[in-house]
Amino acid sequence: MSLRNLTHLSAAVALAAMALSAAGCSPSMPNRGPAVTIPPGVGPQLTDADMPHPKAGLWKVHASVTGDSQTCLSGKTLRYFSPPAVCTQNSRQATADGGVVMDSQCTDSSHTMTTAKGDYQSAFSVEFSGSAKVNGATSKMTDHLDYSYLGACAAGQKPDDVS
Repeated sequence: MSLRNLTHLSAAVALAAMALSAAGCSPSMPNRGPAVTIPPGVGPQLTDADMPHPKAGLWKVHASVTGDSQTCLSGKTLRYFSPPAVCTQNSRQATADGGVVMDSQCTDSSHTMTTAKGDYQSAFSVEFSGSAKVNGATSKMTDHLDYSYLGACAAGQKPDDVS
C-alpha cells in the first residue's frame, strides 16, 4: 500500500481522531480485535448541516488504541463527518438512538464505518472500523474514542490542535 493510500485510510478511519493522527497509525499496527459491528442507519441521508457540532472548547479524548490526549475543538463539524475525496460512496444516516452512522467505500479499496453518539455538549463517543487491501491481503483497524468536555481551551491553544 502506498503512503498516499495509507493517508486516505488513516483519514477515513481516524477522521477526527486527532489522537490517532498524532500516533501515526499504519497497517502494521497490531489487530486490536474483531471489526466493530454497527447497525445500519434508520433515517434519511444527512447533509453536512445535519452533522453534529461538538461544543467549542477543550476536550479530553480517550482512544482505545492510543490512550488519552486533549484537543481544543472549534465548534465546527468534526472533519471525520466529511469523508476524504477518495471515498466516493458515502452514506450518513441518523440512528434510532440519536446517533449518526457513516459508511464510506473508497476508490483505493478501503472501507470505513463510523458511528457517533452523545450530546456533543459534554460527552460523546465514536466507533471506527476500517479495512484496506495491503499487499493483496485485507488489513483491518478498529478504535473507540470517548470525548469529555473539560472547559475553555488554554490560552494560545488553537482550535482543532491536539496536545
